[in-house]
Amino acid sequence: VALARDAADYARILLVRGGLEHASERDRRGTGENLWMGTAGAWKADAMISMFLEERRYFRTAVFPDISLTGNWKDAGHYSQIVWRETREVGCAIETGNGMDVLVCRYFPAGNVIGQSPY
Repeated sequence: VALARDAADYARILLVRGGLEHASERDRRGTGENLWMGTAGAWKADAMISMFLEERRYFRTAVFPDISLTGNWKDAGHYSQIVWRETREVGCAIETGNGMDVLVCRYFPAGNVIGQSPY
């Protein structure tokens, strides 16, 4: 519940800002974060999450940050955060405003840790 509440609070901040930017590590307090933004009402929640999961096609099992077949960990980073073996809690929220939907998901503890394997 707390992660979802934090996610909703941050989604509202992003709507005011009008763009996506990860919260600072200090503000996230040990959580990982996935962000998504799109036209209000155009996407269902499962479709938003599916976009993160589609990164699996670029993922390879290895020690972070060497987890992507493309050589850029960010191409598989949303997926790896979702499946990270140490993550035990997830909270997501969607907020709508200014013609946009914003999805924020928080993961505790954070994944994508340098020198560790996703699973």
